[in-house]
Amino acid sequence: MVRPVKGHWQTSCLVLPILLAGCASPPPACSDMEVAKTLKTIILDEVEKGSALFATVPKAQRLMDRFAESLTFSIGNVRSDGYNRDAKTRMCQAQLTIASGADAQVHDIAYTIQRTENPGGDSMIVLDNHRAIVGPLAGARMALA
Repeated sequence: MVRPVKGHWQTSCLVLPILLAGCASPPPACSDMEVAKTLKTIILDEVEKGSALFATVPKAQRLMDRFAESLTFSIGNVRSDGYNRDAKTRMCQAQLTIASGADAQVHDIAYTIQRTENPGGDSMIVLDNHRAIVGPLAGARMALA
């Protein structure tokens, strides 16, 4: 999977392309399983970046890998805020639940899904305000030390 695209985003958002078939078709639905998997990847990549210095110790890296594996992500109450045909962009909102054992966090999230003009028909997801989600997870991950 491709790393997040770095651009000049003024707000707190992350972008990650997802590969899907059909370049002339609209982007996937807000509740598409690939979208949910990509949102998880976006968040875990950012948690990983936040604890990169800690991860240089091999034992710490194993603990952090187990931490990431222990998390389950689910998206519910998915809502579409509309679709822009010209831009091939779908605006979405949902509740993201991140759980580990009996503990869970629920976050209201907003994201967009847009078709790119790349050959192969991929789409790009932009997750707004990711810091509210990533911060507590990075803190929990660092507490493993």
